[in-house]
Amino acid sequence: MKDTEDFIALCAAKEKLLWTYHINMRLKTRDINTEDVIHALKDCKVIEEYPQNAPLPSCLVLGKDKQNKVIHVVVAVDKDEENLRIITSYRPTLEYWEKDLKTRRR
Repeated sequence: MKDTEDFIALCAAKEKLLWTYHINMRLKTRDINTEDVIHALKDCKVIEEYPQNAPLPSCLVLGKDKQNKVIHVVVAVDKDEENLRIITSYRPTLEYWEKDLKTRRR
């Protein structure tokens, strides 16, 4: 996972990010902006991995926006093209996540 986190941070720092239509629509309704997502990706922790996702493996990461508020971001990792596809982002709530905001409620 550390390799993936380092790759994500590098892509964020270099802004090698592809913004999907889906995330552009979701950010407008979730009080998150692109700068918050980039900030969160620069120092994030992978909390779930989805290696079987197609066309690229993806993962859910936890990071903090510029106001130090936790956000989750789903990214598809394209190591061949050296970029990330930003799929969605949201603010986790205790309705679905444990207090650590890393563990799903069962």
